[in-house]
Amino acid sequence: SAGLIASRGTDTDLNFPTTNKYALHADSLKSDRSFESVKYWIDRAIAEGGWYIILIHKVDRPNDTYSVPLSLMINIAYYIEDTGIAAVTIRDGMCRYF
Repeated sequence: SAGLIASRGTDTDLNFPTTNKYALHADSLKSDRSFESVKYWIDRAIAEGGWYIILIHKVDRPNDTYSVPLSLMINIAYYIEDTGIAAVTIRDGMCRYF
């Protein structure tokens, strides 16, 4: 065994036990994303019992498409804390959902 427990695709959606664990859905955030759009997916994951994977490549690097503002990351962290949901690693998520 190579030790690979999962991998991700590039489409934004929720993950459930029926999701292909080698093509997990992940939301790759870019510089133009709003907090409201991420909040929508967090709320949907809570309502539907799914797993929403947030992928952030870089933080606070101006003029970089794959960098999100620090304020967005902070707002996401506070919202996760306020909802009481758990932020988990891929390994922990795999244990919870698969």
